[in-house]
Amino acid sequence: MPIYTVLATVQDPGFIHDGLLANTNYTYRVIAINAFAESVPSNLATARTLTQAAAPTTPTGLTVTAVGQGQLNVTWNASDTATTYTLTHSLTATGTFQAISTAQIGTLYSHTGLTAGSTHYYKVQASNAQGSSLFSASVSGRTDATTGTCPTGSIVVQSGDNVASVINTAAAGRTICISDGIYDVGAAVLSPASDVRIMAKNEPTLIPTSKSGVNSVRPKVHIKGTGLGGAGQGIFILGSSGGVVFHGLEISGAQGNNPPDTGRGIKASNSGTTIEYSYIHDCANQGIGQGDILVHHCEMTACGSLPYNQQGRSASAIKTTFKLTAHHNYVWECWGAAFWLDCNGQKIVCYDNLLENMRSYGIHYEICNVTSIANSKSYNNVFRGIGKHRNGTIWADIAGHAGSGLAIISSRNHEAYGNIATNCHNAGIVVGHHSDTRPLNTNPSFGTCGEGWTFQNVLVHDNVGTGNGVDYEGLNQPGVIASNNT
Repeated sequence: MPIYTVLATVQDPGFIHDGLLANTNYTYRVIAINAFAESVPSNLATARTLTQAAAPTTPTGLTVTAVGQGQLNVTWNASDTATTYTLTHSLTATGTFQAISTAQIGTLYSHTGLTAGSTHYYKVQASNAQGSSLFSASVSGRTDATTGTCPTGSIVVQSGDNVASVINTAAAGRTICISDGIYDVGAAVLSPASDVRIMAKNEPTLIPTSKSGVNSVRPKVHIKGTGLGGAGQGIFILGSSGGVVFHGLEISGAQGNNPPDTGRGIKASNSGTTIEYSYIHDCANQGIGQGDILVHHCEMTACGSLPYNQQGRSASAIKTTFKLTAHHNYVWECWGAAFWLDCNGQKIVCYDNLLENMRSYGIHYEICNVTSIANSKSYNNVFRGIGKHRNGTIWADIAGHAGSGLAIISSRNHEAYGNIATNCHNAGIVVGHHSDTRPLNTNPSFGTCGEGWTFQNVLVHDNVGTGNGVDYEGLNQPGVIASNNT
């Protein structure tokens, strides 16, 4: 039988019971008293105290929208129980974030006074009297660029001009500014000098995708090949010309006639090539090949689509034998991988990319012949439907690991984290070598790994795979450490 404790003796009906525990049941009864006796106890009444208040959850839905050339509007979803928000800002994804709005009540902030064509990164935090949430993941936005103006001292190309001749004769360090239009270069080889910047006069149209900060890109300048440029080598062949920058261009139609090293949109150099805010598509082989390459905010598709129809791993959006940094790109439906670091490659850093419906892989690392490789990373990438066409059918001739999101075949000093793989035909994420001649992998564990390939200081953690999930072959090899993969 319960034991009841007298709380108080009162003259008037009602009593405030304070100092109680949170989220706890309390039961009460009342007895009336006069000078002669006590009444029978009343019926029982039970009530539960409220759960103790807590700090708000991290805000979701952080979105950045350009409003002209000098303003970005930053919005987010309200967090339950939040009373204020703190918004932070950085000029780079990995830089220091500084608060630009504190104790903000609403979920909209207009960031004004910005430079035209500049990119900005934001994080938001919710707070109440009990504390603050974690900061959200960063989201970027870019102000509208100045329209219709070429930089002072540029070589200006007008519609109808011989763009191939201009590019091939411009002195090192010059800027070539191209007006809107389609420029058919036929079988011409375009070989700019070192440190030349080739840019569109007007900025491309950016169409948001399902991944924040990644866009479909529609330039207003189209450089189109219709023949075997460089005897099939490709449209742009940089050779030893380092420091070349491509900005805001559409490049397509690289023909090829002799695999595996022909039909590239851009054959880069080993001295640093940058491709940004551009759209590269419909090439016989790679969209971009070889070299020391930085590619960001680009769209690439249909690599391996033209005669000779390479239709193999070489027909990747980007395939390099040296170094690659790639971020905020949208790549879909190529015969090879989105990004392929070949056997003699030295370093690859890929983050915040959306990679969909590739035949072979989203990202493929195949390092075997270099003894010193530093700090390769792949993080915050989304792999979707690898090994499948957009209509859901399976690509032809898939074997081995093909159809996987992230494939780390052999690597040194590499970290992969925060990647999300969904609906891949094979594994979302696979670690280890598997011969293309062996049967399709349908089991998370399929035997011996290595075959002469090596792993040294390879970290695989906090990745998510759905569909066939995360395949961990190779984690039993020396040099591979994995944790928190689901």
